[in-house]
Amino acid sequence: MQLAVTVKPRSKHPEGIERQSDGSFICYTKALPVDGRANAAVLSLVAAYLGVPKSSVRLVRGATSRHKLFQTD
Repeated sequence: MQLAVTVKPRSKHPEGIERQSDGSFICYTKALPVDGRANAAVLSLVAAYLGVPKSSVRLVRGATSRHKLFQTD
């Protein structure tokens, strides 16, 4: 399964994931987009949202972009 996620780092909005009507997701995180901190926070949020371990979620595309693609095993 692949998930298209738009990341909102340094968000004042509570941390979490919202599903959009087009099937994509918006992820709000308070983590800074420095040294992969925001990517790690988003990966944790995606895993928790799906109810799977973090080890089964991987970032496929968008390591330096706000628009990311995650894949689950």
